[in-house]
Amino acid sequence: MSPKPDPIIEEKLAEEAAVIDPAIEVPEVAAVVPAAPGAPAAPGTERGGDHRGGPRGGGQGGRGRGRGPGGNRGPRGGRDENKSDLLEKVVFINRCAKVVKGGRRFSFSALLVVGDRKGKVGVGFGKANEVTEAIRKATDAARKHLEPVSLRGNTIPHEVMGQFGGGRVFLRPASPGTGLIAGGGVRAVVEAAGIKDLLAKSLGSGNPANVVKATLDALKQLRPKEAIFQLRGKTIKAPAPAVAATEEAKTEAAQSAKGGKGKPKGGKSEKAAPEKAAKIEKADESDPALAS
Repeated sequence: MSPKPDPIIEEKLAEEAAVIDPAIEVPEVAAVVPAAPGAPAAPGTERGGDHRGGPRGGGQGGRGRGRGPGGNRGPRGGRDENKSDLLEKVVFINRCAKVVKGGRRFSFSALLVVGDRKGKVGVGFGKANEVTEAIRKATDAARKHLEPVSLRGNTIPHEVMGQFGGGRVFLRPASPGTGLIAGGGVRAVVEAAGIKDLLAKSLGSGNPANVVKATLDALKQLRPKEAIFQLRGKTIKAPAPAVAATEEAKTEAAQSAKGGKGKPKGGKSEKAAPEKAAKIEKADESDPALAS
């Protein structure tokens, strides 16, 4: 006698044997199977773009962690180009030691000069526990306080005396080709300002900070000739045209050349005439026949 079939088991078997509905989309096998190494990827399967799970570095416009050619950051050379235009000179670095229970703690201070070598110069001072950080602070302070300087060619317009604290600095203009006759903090400041011919003398304290600030005070006092005439209510006379000056110089040179050639002849003839007359008189005296 065969056992009675269980209705629950029969229902499960009927569900497993049911055909899959054709309306359901089944992914293609080609999209599931990984492509061979070196073969081009199928269209629509690339990863990247705006997908956060794309490869690092992303393509153009990607948002991966790496920064490719199309990343969000632009060129980083703008700040470096501005830095290269300015001349930086470290004048003095001081070290200070603080004695504590475990030993000594050092701190540093830096005095620095910055200039564009075209008439602008600034002085900065910075303190930190590291030398590099102190120099960075001094550079930032100097860049924020650039002062304009009045120049006349490669030198200064007139003599000037600068003073700050116990430091006194005297500056005098020099002729072209003299160079910088200066040293220490004075030389650093005038080089950064763009001065090439100068005579300088420090007459007071030798403290680098006072010397540098006294030099900067002297450069601030410089005034061009036009500004001084304007303050006095006077006008500067316009120079004569260069063409007329050259023509006058040519005519004078020609006249002097002609006069120089004629003078020797006239001088010789004038000297020779009295000598000839004296010789004739002597001959007359010696010959009685000629005398009679």
